[in-house]
Formats: sequence, structure tokens, C-alpha cells
Amino acid sequence: VVFHDGTPMTADDVIFTAELTMDESIGSAYRSKFIIDGAPVIWTKVDTYTVAATLPSPSSSFLAKLSRADEIFFCILPKHLLEGVEDMMTADFNQNPVGTGAYKFVEFRADERLVLAAHDEYHQGRPGVAQVVRLALPNEQAAFAALAAGEIDVTTLNEAGNVKAADENESIVVHRYNSNWVFAARFNFANSILQDINVRRAISHAIDRVNLVKAAISATAEVGNSPISYGWAANPNVTVYEFDMDQASQLLDEAGWSGSSPRQKDGQALHLRLTIDSGYGAPDLAAGIQALLGQIGIEVEIIQLEAATLDTTVYQDRDFDMYLGWQGFGVDPDIASRWMTADPSAGSYLDNPASYSNPEVDTALRAAAMALTQDERATALWTAQDLITQDCAAVWLQQWEAISAVSQNVGGLVVPPSTADMDNTGIFRDPWAVTSSRM
Repeated sequence: VVFHDGTPMTADDVIFTAELTMDESIGSAYRSKFIIDGAPVIWTKVDTYTVAATLPSPSSSFLAKLSRADEIFFCILPKHLLEGVEDMMTADFNQNPVGTGAYKFVEFRADERLVLAAHDEYHQGRPGVAQVVRLALPNEQAAFAALAAGEIDVTTLNEAGNVKAADENESIVVHRYNSNWVFAARFNFANSILQDINVRRAISHAIDRVNLVKAAISATAEVGNSPISYGWAANPNVTVYEFDMDQASQLLDEAGWSGSSPRQKDGQALHLRLTIDSGYGAPDLAAGIQALLGQIGIEVEIIQLEAATLDTTVYQDRDFDMYLGWQGFGVDPDIASRWMTADPSAGSYLDNPASYSNPEVDTALRAAAMALTQDERATALWTAQDLITQDCAAVWLQQWEAISAVSQNVGGLVVPPSTADMDNTGIFRDPWAVTSSRM
């Protein structure tokens, strides 16, 4: 394996990257992956091409965390280019990166394009396409229009109208595969209204999830029912809150909320803020939730933020009542960071900003983390899912069906059965086999 500048990648680069990741001054989101039971993983060089990682305690997910299959990729950095750099945040390397992947950096123009060229010495073979240009288009509609006009070759789709149009366009091939991510409305347990499980159950029963996701996302969209909805770790017997408006209204009555538009209790209106960004059909989902909950006397205020602002508001400031966001993982079903009792200082999308805390869930997830067999781990993860769904900790919406729309110019694609594979690169998992009539 060689870097894009021709320098061999060695154990020294791995050790350098791991130590840099652990440096608290860097602020790497990956640092928490290498802290197990409060103690760091110790990295040592064995020989030129071998590294040993000594864990403070067993971790069933550690190997997956090292692969590109995880939700944050652990990319090996070139020590010969970065050693001695005083400020990693302002390093020239950030604008001219050098890696080991199938494509190497050529050019980046902010809000315009990223240009990559084939890495001739890629260890799995030279990519079949000589150049890849990733364009920064303003939204999915613009991207789909460019694809339909033959201006680009591939885009991902999420919005129901675009998916339908792509399916009906003979010049476009639509690829679908399952994923380990489910879009969910998470409740903020710091909110006194939502601390009442009857209110959470009422909300869950009032949302017609099946029809809502089909209308807002795609006619083929399916709902998930827990933090793990696909694969060996998914518990098929979790608590499911079926659509039932009468049950929802009864639960609010029992919780002491009376009247309508909105209901009242002790002089307080049943008003909740639903925080979203503009991606993944969230505005349409939010509008549907707002209308459905309005029918049982819950007033919903939709707060739409830019993605970066949402990250700060939700994950750092925790200023929300409910928010729509993805709950999932890469290949390994490690859901601990999102569901264990939260560290108040945590503040990324990998964390638990909802103040959800159940000691039994913590125990189950710790057992899953230390399990040495898949059966033992599945048992612990099934227990955690049972408890989380019994607590009605979220409203589970669509299972992410990865949808890629591709022009007839592109060939050699391999459609994975799901994103739950160790290559986790979607339809481009074999870059050396992909072809394009453009070049």
C-alpha cells in the first residue's frame, strides 16, 4: 500500500495517526472510539508493517471501528507530511490531502467542485474511471435535473417525487439497498412534558408511520422499529406503537391533558418544538407529524435549521423538544454512544443529546460491548432494544433505503445487499470495475 505521493504506508503512519487521534488538543471525533472503559488503547509497532493495539478491556466492536465500515472512517495519515505540524486545523494538508485510496486529490473549489484522479498504484487495482468530479449542487432537485439532462452521471435520491421520476426515466438506472440507519424523532427527556411516558406513547400512536414515510420519502420506504432494524443484531419482538388515534387521545386524557387546539394542563399548553434540517425528506415528515399530532390536541412548532446550526442546537446546546435525525451505525451494531447515559460534555451526532437514561440499558450495552461471541452480543443488544422501545424513547420512522440514480454512461457497479458489509462503499465498492463512457 502506498500513499498518493508514492511513499509506502507503514506501521509508523498507523501509530502516528492513532496518537494524533488521541491528542485532546486535536478534538478528533474519533478519539472516543479509542477510549474503552475510561482508559486509552495502547498502540505499539511490531515491525514495519505490523501494529499491536492493546485494549484495556474486551471490545466486540473494536475491529469494526478500525475499518472504513464504521460511521467515522479511520483514515491513516502520512507521517512524513504531517510530523511536526504545529496546528493541524490550519495545515496546508487539509487543502491538499494525501491518502492511500482508489482516487487521489486534484482540486477543490468551495461550493463548486472536488476533482479526483485515479490512483495508479492503488493496492486493489487501478480504478476503471480515470477522473471523478463531485459537483456542489444546491439541492437534490438540482442534482436530479442535472442527471436527467445528462450533465452528471450519478446522484443519491431521498425525496419521493425525485425517486418516482427516476424510476420512470428510461435513461436512468435506480439502485436500492438496505442500511443500518433509521430516521427517528427523538424525545428530549429533559422536557417535563415528555418525561411522562403516556405523552410519549400518545405521540407514537398518533403518527401513521407506514403511510407517512411512503408519502414523504418513497413508495418503497419501510419503517424501522428500534435502534437496530436490520441484520443479526435486530430484535424482531420489540414494542411497537401501532397507529391508533383513539388510543393516543385516551393516553393524553389519562395524563391530565384536556381540551383541544392545544390541550392544557395546569395552565400549560401542550406545545412542542420539532427541530429539523432540510435533508432526507425531513420537512415533509415534520409537516405530516405536525398535522397528525394536531388531531389529538398537540401543537407542534417546526423549527428548520441549517445542518451546522442544528448540530450546535441539538447536540451541543440540547435546545429542543423533539428532533428528527438518523440513528444507526456503520457495519458493527454499536449503539452505545447514542443510548447510554450521556456524558454532559459530549456534543456530536454520535452522542445522546436527549438526556435518555436507563441503568438497565447501560448494563445491557456494556455487556454487548464486552461480549466475545455474536450470540452473547445479540442477547445483550436484544435486551437493550426491548428496554428502549418499552420506554418509548423515540418514534421510529423510515429505514434508510439507500437510493442511487445512475446514468446509462456508468457500468460495472456492484449493488450490495445492504450497507452492512465491511466495504461499505455502496455501489462503488469495486472502483477498479466501474466504467464510464465519458472517459
